[in-house]
Amino acid sequence: MNRRVWNFVTAFAMLLVTCGAMPDADAAQPMELPVELQAPIFGKLFKYDLRLKGAKEIRLVVVYLDAKAQASEIVGAFRSAGVDAISAPLSDLPTKIDSVDVVYFLESDLPSVTLCESKEKLSISGVRKVVETGGVSIALGKGKDSKPKLIVNLIRLQFEKHRLDSRLFKMVKVVKVELSPDSFN
Repeated sequence: MNRRVWNFVTAFAMLLVTCGAMPDADAAQPMELPVELQAPIFGKLFKYDLRLKGAKEIRLVVVYLDAKAQASEIVGAFRSAGVDAISAPLSDLPTKIDSVDVVYFLESDLPSVTLCESKEKLSISGVRKVVETGGVSIALGKGKDSKPKLIVNLIRLQFEKHRLDSRLFKMVKVVKVELSPDSFN
């Protein structure tokens, strides 16, 4: 890889977009925000996704391993927020993914990034560490002030062929996370 490309990759590899400062260590708990709060925030966020913007209806699948009851609760919250949602176990994702626009990964060990990339589906989660490790494009967490924090992995978003409207970036703070060349192996 030439030096110019490497500089570009390292400059943007792990930009995290948050509505505040970087998360502190004890904020990395799964599902920091209740689903009743996540669903409307994600619902509004979809309007800033340039690929989803023109869709008459956003279709979402909540993917789970063992948490079927929790997945049903999340589906209900998204439906209340005006998003057409279904749930499916991870094993059914390959058959469900073509009928949806967004994949919500419920548990932190689930992401199937290659499938989301190849099908160009937006991946989201309510688990902060999934976006920080590159497992999904967008997650919601809680900041030090207990307010919702939007975290966006710009590289994952690019791999999934999604772009966010620049107006969204005016409402958030961009934080650069340094990576070593070994991070890409």
